[in-house]
Amino acid sequence: MDALRAGGALRVGGSLRAAGALRAVRLTLLLVCAALAACREEDPRPTPPLLLVVVVDLSGPHATDGAQIRNGARLALLQARATTSPEAGSSPGPLLRLVVFDDRGDPARASALGRRLAGVPEVLAAIGPADVAAARAAIPAYEAGRSGLPLLIPTVPGADPRGDGRWSFRMGPGAGYIGETLAWFLVTELGIDSAATFVGQGPLGEAVALGFAAEVRRLGGGTREPVLLSSGAPDRRIREAAHVAPAIVLAGPARITGPARAVLRRAGIEAPILLSDVPDVAGPLDGEQAGVFYPLVFDPVGQRRARAFADSYERVFGTPPQAPAALAYDAARLVLRAVRSGAMDRDSLRRWLRDASRQGAFHGATGNFFFTREGEVVRDLTIAAAGGGRTVRHGPVVRRRRRFVGGPARRGSS
Repeated sequence: MDALRAGGALRVGGSLRAAGALRAVRLTLLLVCAALAACREEDPRPTPPLLLVVVVDLSGPHATDGAQIRNGARLALLQARATTSPEAGSSPGPLLRLVVFDDRGDPARASALGRRLAGVPEVLAAIGPADVAAARAAIPAYEAGRSGLPLLIPTVPGADPRGDGRWSFRMGPGAGYIGETLAWFLVTELGIDSAATFVGQGPLGEAVALGFAAEVRRLGGGTREPVLLSSGAPDRRIREAAHVAPAIVLAGPARITGPARAVLRRAGIEAPILLSDVPDVAGPLDGEQAGVFYPLVFDPVGQRRARAFADSYERVFGTPPQAPAALAYDAARLVLRAVRSGAMDRDSLRRWLRDASRQGAFHGATGNFFFTREGEVVRDLTIAAAGGGRTVRHGPVVRRRRRFVGGPARRGSS
């Protein structure tokens, strides 16, 4: 707690208002830790409850995703408390208590919260932030110092928020990984060995395109010069490149690639179209033309575990879950499982996540996955096909020989 007591007023971006908000964070943590101290005196168990902290945007531009992440983690702890599963334990009371903080979607505030939390020994792990920019800013704060704080990042596909691999674990697939998976699907499932790639400006589109091109080449296919999409990209250029291509890849956020998809639809392009991102990552593209394929991180229609989670989530919170909720749910369940396995401190938790991944894949609401030594995730992705008002599942699609069977020593379960 010394880090909280010594901090004083903390400025974030020069804002006294932000400093006041962080003082409120400090007070909240002081009260929580005082309660834990009382538990330590009254509870005969040798180990008091630890804190699992969720740091997400609850009042800014990513508040919808932030609420989903908070609720997903909360559901995991509610289920652990209510059942006799290994996560719940045999002794009374939960081993973990959930504390939620609002970073308002501000990268500077997310980083400041990370520094504060890393100095509180009662905090075992953190889940968040809700967007890539805040994650990039926060990772160094969680990984700084002699003893970092494990951070599980439940962002949906986006630009890669990489840390140095010591303390951060990304639950969602990176943009390059999505590009590789689309290439694998194109070559092995559709039997096509090249495609015209349209790249949205920014790191997301570039990473998808690079991953796609590298995997196509590895599989013996060819690559074409990518076409950069921008607000001024002429429709004629898009149509000309698409008409001579056996397949089309739209790499980048849906808000950038969406207009290009509309051009292709009007032009009557019949070649398969592979999307790296869709507006609704948990459902079909209603009314889309046939032959449009896109990845799903969370597939409650086609996957049994995902469907069970979705049913439970909707019963508790009254709304259907999206991918961020499912990723946070799996992250919280990993921490619960680690604690029941004896990982009661940060370094033990970090090593458990690494070592368990080497033994086999985890199985959760978002499918099968494991972590690399650098904290990157390797996971199942379902490829869905839109068209005719229905969605056909082609998955889960994973480069199994290369990643699952060739990665961990053996397939395991969680």
